[in-house]
Amino acid sequence: MLGLIFLRYADTRYAEAEAEAEAALAAKGIAPEDREPMDYQAEGVLYLHEEARFSYLQSLTEGANLGHFITNAMIKVEEHNPELRGVLFHTTPR
Repeated sequence: MLGLIFLRYADTRYAEAEAEAEAALAAKGIAPEDREPMDYQAEGVLYLHEEARFSYLQSLTEGANLGHFITNAMIKVEEHNPELRGVLFHTTPR
């Protein structure tokens, strides 16, 4: 449950800061297709992969294994934000 709350908070903050980060990156001449997670982090934004966003989890069908998708989301957050590696709680995927 805490993982879901964290993802909701992170998604809200990401959405708020994304426009500012996009503008800052555009001002630096970095095209949208060339942007990397580190570019967002340099602008103070916790980068969220599409599958780690709360909106993605909300779009899953009713029969989907939500636990699996939350675990995958946490792993994606850690992959793109190395400073969080080992900090976020998740089970090991089977």
